[in-house]
Amino acid sequence: MSLQEVFSAVSSKELNMAGRCASGTRLAVLTLLIAVSLPAFAQDGYRLTPVSGADGTFNVVVIGSDTVYRATGSPGSYAYYMYLQCDEPVQSRTVYLEVTFIDTGYGYIGVEYNSTTADYTRGGVSHLNYVGNTGTTRTAVFELQDADFRNAENLGTDLRLNCDGTIQLHIISAFIYLEPTPLFLSFAVDWMEPYSGPPYAGDDLVDATTLTGKVICGYQGWFRAAGDPTESGWVHYVSGNSFDHLTVDMWPDMMEYTSEEQYRVPGWTLTSGVPATLFSSANKRTVLRHFQWMEAYGIDGVAMQRFTGGIGLSNYPGRFRILGYAREAANRTGRTYFVDYDMSGTPTSELVARISGDWKFLVDSMKLTQDSHYLHHEGKPVVGIFGFFSDRFSAAAADSVLDIFQTGGPYEAFVMGSGEWWWRNEADTSWAHVFRRMDAYSPWNVGNYDTIDANTNYWAADKQALDSSGAIYMPVVYPGFGWDNLMNLTPGTSYFSRRQGAVLWNQFVVAKQIGLST
Repeated sequence: MSLQEVFSAVSSKELNMAGRCASGTRLAVLTLLIAVSLPAFAQDGYRLTPVSGADGTFNVVVIGSDTVYRATGSPGSYAYYMYLQCDEPVQSRTVYLEVTFIDTGYGYIGVEYNSTTADYTRGGVSHLNYVGNTGTTRTAVFELQDADFRNAENLGTDLRLNCDGTIQLHIISAFIYLEPTPLFLSFAVDWMEPYSGPPYAGDDLVDATTLTGKVICGYQGWFRAAGDPTESGWVHYVSGNSFDHLTVDMWPDMMEYTSEEQYRVPGWTLTSGVPATLFSSANKRTVLRHFQWMEAYGIDGVAMQRFTGGIGLSNYPGRFRILGYAREAANRTGRTYFVDYDMSGTPTSELVARISGDWKFLVDSMKLTQDSHYLHHEGKPVVGIFGFFSDRFSAAAADSVLDIFQTGGPYEAFVMGSGEWWWRNEADTSWAHVFRRMDAYSPWNVGNYDTIDANTNYWAADKQALDSSGAIYMPVVYPGFGWDNLMNLTPGTSYFSRRQGAVLWNQFVVAKQIGLST
């Protein structure tokens, strides 16, 4: 559905969003066991021998058909370690450890090993080592760089598994491999290179050559869950990785997410008694799902937020995961996307270096702007920049940021700025000039409302001012507001009701009335 069709529906009151979701858009997903999809692996592994004693005692029990090494102790105070002995020589080389365990409790399993530099070196890269209390049998994999086994840990062993004592380790087996295993390789970086899969074959391909006529959503992609590929725990759902302090006011509907996308929340259940789950933005399947929803409901694409506080001069793959996933998802669903820098919280002295270095990397190394689904306008790639508030930094600093994209050359871009909604009344003449340098402006309006509706009183005057300078006016519309949990407020303090969609709808009505196209 184009924006013009949305506005037409607004006029006729015939917009039926549910009707946009054809039955064919709900894809049946077949989840395969990882062992089935991985290539054959001929290398023999060295089975490690568990050794009980010291601060790593365990009992040997049989659970189902498995012999299990189960840590001793009591709830909340189990043995922290399980020591392992390797009977094969491993000297000065990188090896790969796979540990099969019963998933009981919540937390992480780590490893410490004899290396060339220390007796108890913590393992580096790890995957699937989060314990999520599913009761299933799972396998974690670790990369042990510069391993040098010499019986230098307690009990004359070469390495030990560790946890925080709240997990009762249930280890079935542990193997060392001299080469990367298929399980380890399945987590290889797959988001840095340009998309090379099949082209979009649907009937709703978005025109990525123009910003005009688009409905664009902000896409932060900042949620993380314990057990996702980033191994960063629970991020942006809670404070301090603890569900004793939620920082969201709404729980997402997880009904359409597959089991591989659902991360169980420790100790929480829904009112139905079903274990509560959340999604992670670092799950590639979930990013694709969000883009599929946008395709189904006629949303053209996203402004991919890049928080300048999280980027730097060192470009490691993790910084680009979500952006890479979004590029693939846009290509697969016919959507468009562009980079949107958020300058919040970044020291002024670092803004230019961080943004310019990152943009050059995206252009030169990731080839982002060469992607046919990356949004362009007037022949230039679109870049969003949020954070233009006169009380945050000087107008000179703001000009320096805009200069990154407005001085010509291979890194030139069409700049959509965003910041204070009262920009026309800015008393500082230097700042007034900054706002009028932008190719498009999108005043940040979230949380700005009168008694029952978002404040749109200034939109017509904004549009007239930007029309006179040849810039695009692109207002921010939002459905409602609330941040009681984030700000530790009494429930209901910051709540601004959505009124069953009327708040969002009325903003589109105003947009049509004043002749907006984006």
